[in-house]
Amino acid sequence: MKINCNLVVPAALCLALVTSVSARAAQIPVKTNNVMVLNFSLTAWPNATVAPEWVAAHQAAGADTGEASAAVPETTTGQPFSIVSSDLISSLNGVTNNGTAMHFSKKAQVLYWQVLSPRVLTTNSLGTNCQIIVRDGSAPHWVYTDISSFFTASDDYVSTRTAIGGSETHKYSSLSFNSPGRLTLDLTALVVEEIGSTEVNDVALVRSLTWQAQGLGESTGSTPSQVISGTISTSKETLQ
Repeated sequence: MKINCNLVVPAALCLALVTSVSARAAQIPVKTNNVMVLNFSLTAWPNATVAPEWVAAHQAAGADTGEASAAVPETTTGQPFSIVSSDLISSLNGVTNNGTAMHFSKKAQVLYWQVLSPRVLTTNSLGTNCQIIVRDGSAPHWVYTDISSFFTASDDYVSTRTAIGGSETHKYSSLSFNSPGRLTLDLTALVVEEIGSTEVNDVALVRSLTWQAQGLGESTGSTPSQVISGTISTSKETLQ
């Protein structure tokens, strides 16, 4: 399955990426990281079209208010299918990451990973010390793989406001995921990131990321256009 998608997402996508440090990361130091499971739950309609007027209105509404109407295809000739976290993980099986072919079990999860040690400095399109990690195996012998290099992101608009218990940062961003020859997503996103009012080790703690994803997807090759709608969200933060 290979899909190129231009999505408008009106609520929170803070995905994007770091240069991968290693294919199989070493055991992560205890209680110096903020770990949240990242859940993809998207529906794609194949052979679909939407009115150009909807695309323009949808993008304008998302940029101005953070809300937009649901993506409803005008026409579709195929059955809708899902794109979930396990699809992203499966698409990376056998793919080389920093010289090593990756292999994951059905237990593997995608994580949003924030390093809380001020002595560690990694800057990327997600911000400082933020990564996308696949966690596989079982506790206490987790195996962590940094897949940040398969994501890229850039911000066109950023606004921060005070909220209960901290602050909210809104971003109008481009996000892409590329597993070569298998699964490609090119997204336009309105990102909402909740930051706690207290810091851990002098680092502001990300409390949650939530997306309501919807928009028009443009395919590659002979695969028809897709309309995609759904959610991308993080679990409650856990310090490890």
